[in-house]
Amino acid sequence: MARESTEADAVRRVAERLRIAYQGRCGSGQVDAAVAAAAEHFDDSRVRDFVPVLVERRARSILASAAVREADDVAHTRHASGIAPAQAPSTPHGDAASRRGSSSRASVFSRLLTPRLSGKGTRPASDQGQ
Repeated sequence: MARESTEADAVRRVAERLRIAYQGRCGSGQVDAAVAAAAEHFDDSRVRDFVPVLVERRARSILASAAVREADDVAHTRHASGIAPAQAPSTPHGDAASRRGSSSRASVFSRLLTPRLSGKGTRPASDQGQ
């Protein structure tokens, strides 16, 4: 009985920590539901020593995936309503890719590799006449 009480107390502390950690991103009801689902997952576990740690990890995973789904839903809603997504901040040097053009990297690689692929320049000058 004491072991069950200690485990339940530890799981309650997990819920408290997660409510603080996810404050502003998830409601306390969401956190409690994630902790309850995570704890339920380990109900049949025979080894109980690490259940609170495993519950915390699983609950964090549940909350993180819920946050990702929520962000995707917001992005989808913005796209569907015609609201433009936020633009990435520009670098102090401007957008280097637009200045160079999209194929500049490919052309650099082709200039570097062409002599090697064609066989030119791969042998010393003294060997080329033989």
